[in-house]
Amino acid sequence: GTLQVDIDHVINSAFLFRWANYGNVSQDEEVEGVDWGSTFYLYQAVSEKKALTYSIFFVGETNAPVTFQNTGFELRYRQRVLRDWLFIEPYGSVSWPRYLPDEERESNFGVGLRLEAYFGPAPDHWMR
Repeated sequence: GTLQVDIDHVINSAFLFRWANYGNVSQDEEVEGVDWGSTFYLYQAVSEKKALTYSIFFVGETNAPVTFQNTGFELRYRQRVLRDWLFIEPYGSVSWPRYLPDEERESNFGVGLRLEAYFGPAPDHWMR
């Protein structure tokens, strides 16, 4: 079973803060104890079509050999493209994972590109 708790706070018309947490108890033998994570997000509306997301995350397992397994930062840029229901989202991250007691934490860099389309009921002005 999974428990997820998110706390949101509107700072002003351009910024939203979110603290997202989860805990998961699994019957999967690879998960030792409770698989948990906590992330702090700061969402920034740059314009009606553009936004930034800054995040810091922490991940672990309560009964694993290393209980605090990963931490890192991520920056996402989100923009509508071509239509109101189509988004492109490039992002970059750096984290410092450690899963075994004899491992040293080393920087792990990541980049990605996400394409997202909205499906479902939508305002008429989206359907051009």
